[in-house]
Amino acid sequence: MPNDASARGEPARLAERVRLALESGDLDAIRDLLEPDARWGAPAGPHAADCKNRDQVIAWWAAREPPAHARWSGR
Repeated sequence: MPNDASARGEPARLAERVRLALESGDLDAIRDLLEPDARWGAPAGPHAADCKNRDQVIAWWAAREPPAHARWSGR
């Protein structure tokens, strides 16, 4: 079992990885944060167009113009 200090630090490290991936638009870094069976779709789904794995999620993000990550980074 991890000690309390490292257990508390893990969420902060993960949050930083997410922030950096989204701000940079690094789709490989975003992909690395997703589980292989990640799902992505409208809240009212499921729909046939929903993404059913991380490769589909990344393809969806890559097809956005302007890139979806720019909304979070202020670019």
